[in-house]
Amino acid sequence: MVYADGPLPHLSRTLDRLADTTPGLGEEIPLVIIDPRGRESARRRHRLSQIAVASGAEVHLAAVAPRADIVVHLQSGILTLPGWLTPLVEALAEPDVAATAPVVVAPDGTIAAAGWGDHGPGLAGLPVEDADTVTGQSMRGLADACVAARPAVSGGRLVVVPTSRVRRRHGTESASGWRDPQAGGPSLPAGMGRDAEGHLVRDRPRISQAPPRLRWAIKNPAPTGLRGERWGDTHFARRLAIALRALGQEVVIDHAPAFYRETGSLDDVTLTLRGLRAYVPRPEQINLLWIISHPELLTAAECAPFDAVYAASTTFAADHSDWGIRALLQCTDPALFHPDRAEPDTGAQVLFVGNNRGAGRPIVAQALEAGLPLEVHGNRWDGVIATEIARPPVPNDRLGQAYRAAGMVLGDHAPDMAAQGFISNRIFDAVAAGARAVSDPVQGLAEVLPSVRVVASAGDLRALWAADRESAFGTDASLRQAAAAVAAEHSFDRRAARLLDDAAALWRAVQR
Repeated sequence: MVYADGPLPHLSRTLDRLADTTPGLGEEIPLVIIDPRGRESARRRHRLSQIAVASGAEVHLAAVAPRADIVVHLQSGILTLPGWLTPLVEALAEPDVAATAPVVVAPDGTIAAAGWGDHGPGLAGLPVEDADTVTGQSMRGLADACVAARPAVSGGRLVVVPTSRVRRRHGTESASGWRDPQAGGPSLPAGMGRDAEGHLVRDRPRISQAPPRLRWAIKNPAPTGLRGERWGDTHFARRLAIALRALGQEVVIDHAPAFYRETGSLDDVTLTLRGLRAYVPRPEQINLLWIISHPELLTAAECAPFDAVYAASTTFAADHSDWGIRALLQCTDPALFHPDRAEPDTGAQVLFVGNNRGAGRPIVAQALEAGLPLEVHGNRWDGVIATEIARPPVPNDRLGQAYRAAGMVLGDHAPDMAAQGFISNRIFDAVAAGARAVSDPVQGLAEVLPSVRVVASAGDLRALWAADRESAFGTDASLRQAAAAVAAEHSFDRRAARLLDDAAALWRAVQR
């Protein structure tokens, strides 16, 4: 059920996103639009095959779906995200649960509402990772953006399901009619409370902890929403967060629109992944800057306010040592990228994974000129290469399998990154997967990843493809040895340990 009391363009976007994220909607799962203003235009055609429209100031759930076991109320202007529905329905299977709600995400990527409490929308303004704290809690109320309920149940607990998320594109949060005054939730994350004026406050870690349990905010330069999912920075930030959490740290991730969220004062450490967007840090926190791409945008003035600055290039760090920069190379996740993910030569013959940057990618053009049997997986390739070559993006959790199975994996770099020694994390991933990795020339690549073959032209690629595989790339045993070396020296776990050591030392120095 979609409640359409708002501009009809908002309704159209809501229905389009529903169709994309809810298999069976309009067929196995009936859909009803409720338009209190009775606008005939609410019947406009959409991609969904079966839509009923009810109108009137008030429509009772039982009248709309008299035989439904579960009814989902969704406001117009709310965008569902992949996998949103199943967790809500599964939570309703508990006999004592009357209604469930997702976490409502604000346009900047922070929490708009995780339940409803005495202070209004629960956990509003905090990063979405903080919503995990309400798992299993009974809520005093639920936000009206999206509620799933069993009409036949008159009483029971109200529950927010953090694994289900929807995005608010327009409007503000309001309370639904679902209330349970006896419930205690939503509770704040551990260590947080409110001062006399109702502002969020947080207990700080003790110096005696070894290491101290710090709250980290990773600043991810990617946008929010589905666009941000296409950025490598998003997956890099998540994998780094996992590694830091494994070391006992509390970690949240801020996408670019939330860099300066009001609740940022609750964080102990900021770690800015410097790509396309800069971040100006708060002086009262420990602030780390890690330059992983676009070094041409960096200045000495930008580095100055940070407590420690790292660059994913030994060359760049050495050339800018007067800026206080230390080398900290990119890395990989050996849990996702390792040689046992697949058998070699069972997938694409020549594989390139990456988005079109506007004018194609040089190594893709060279491979096509060389006549290689290329597959390109990524976004924005329509009209740039032949449709039979362009393929959808590979899900991040399947990249290791795709790399290992390929006959050859191609990678390239932006000119500034190549000249200044910034080796792409895709190259680290490919080597860790045991792939036959090929790259354009990058300063310092041979010293860091000696198993990678370097090409500079279509002729180089043609000769490499024509050569005997073992002669060109070594035996499978040697590829496995290279993978093991990367896993040992260039993992997210190793990088997280280094960052934590430095942050903890800085934290203790400040607290003394």
